[in-house]
Formats: sequence, structure tokens, C-alpha cells
Amino acid sequence: MSYRGKRRDVRRPPRAPLSTEERMAIRKAAAQGARRSRLRQGLPERIEDPAAIALLAALLRITPSTQDKENTSD
Repeated sequence: MSYRGKRRDVRRPPRAPLSTEERMAIRKAAAQGARRSRLRQGLPERIEDPAAIALLAALLRITPSTQDKENTSD
């Protein structure tokens, strides 16, 4: 009989669940980081326009190999 995965990791104590305030602080910090990242890349701080969201998604889908193919076709 195998006990793989059933053994408790004794190196870390169990964590208490996050409070509502802690979850909100983490969410707020992540949102602020995302805004700073968009601003550094020349994008609007908040992306609310559906067309802008579609454009951003298309830009993110472009892979380095796709960019290389596009540059050689000119």
C-alpha cells in the first residue's frame, strides 16, 4: 500500500485562511501592478474599451516565431 501524497509536510506549519482584508489587499496590489505594467508598455492605465481589449489580446498572441516570419516577408 502506497502512502504517496498522504504524508503531511512537516517543514511548513499549516496556514490560516486569509481574511477578507488580506484578500482585498492582495487584489489591490495586483491591480496596481498590472496598471503600472500597462503604462510602461504605452497602453492605457485601464482598459475598458472592448476593441482595445481585443487588440491587446492579439498583441499578446504574437509569438517571437510569428514576428520573425512577418519581418522576413517584407
